[in-house]
Amino acid sequence: MAGEGVLKVVYWITRRLIRPRLSGLAGLAGCGGTGAAVYVGNHSGAFGPIMVMSCLPFRIHPWVAYEITEPATCADYLNEDFTAGELRLKEPLSRWLALLISPICVLLMRYVGAVPVYRNSRRIVRTMAASRALLSGGEKLVIFPEKPREKPEQGAAGPVGEFDTGFLSLARSYYADRGKALPFFPLAVSQKTRTLSIGSALTLDLNKPLAAEKRRIRHQLEERIARLCRDGAGARSSSSQ
Repeated sequence: MAGEGVLKVVYWITRRLIRPRLSGLAGLAGCGGTGAAVYVGNHSGAFGPIMVMSCLPFRIHPWVAYEITEPATCADYLNEDFTAGELRLKEPLSRWLALLISPICVLLMRYVGAVPVYRNSRRIVRTMAASRALLSGGEKLVIFPEKPREKPEQGAAGPVGEFDTGFLSLARSYYADRGKALPFFPLAVSQKTRTLSIGSALTLDLNKPLAAEKRRIRHQLEERIARLCRDGAGARSSSSQ
């Protein structure tokens, strides 16, 4: 299809524009491994998802707000969250830009196999069912679970805000399907230093109460991602001296 061909070109150009500006990618190729996994990252605005989808050296399915996967809601969401919210454009320019890019955004989400996330809705069962099917088939997910923050400085770990923990329930369904522990990899994105880092995997102990294990893994993910961000900044500073 012609539309898919255009998307492939857009995707290829994005990878070539962003990837050479990153550091430390050589070590990432071995982090993909084989089999299912969940990569958990800090959002860093729109930059985080764009960097991850453009630069990871293996196929990965992102969790995304369902609004950007549907033509009826994509433009409004982009206007509020991105063109007016993040780019700080004024009306009507922000609205016009959102309307311009929303059809491409919807198609691109389909092309990369994004999983729509229905937050605060009973439809979240669709998100979990789609994720379970992908993981059971050996696919990988990337999730940015930070809760919204009113001010950038809020949050327990500097560049990393507090995480939602609902996605960690995937560990239980994956074990039921495959009889294996599901690995959760901390993934740190630094817009300031333009670095992407992956840490060692964490797993839930399903012999312990799930709520307590979710809290433990959440704290460890937040701490490790914050540390990776600081280490990346330190390495970048040292290399520039």
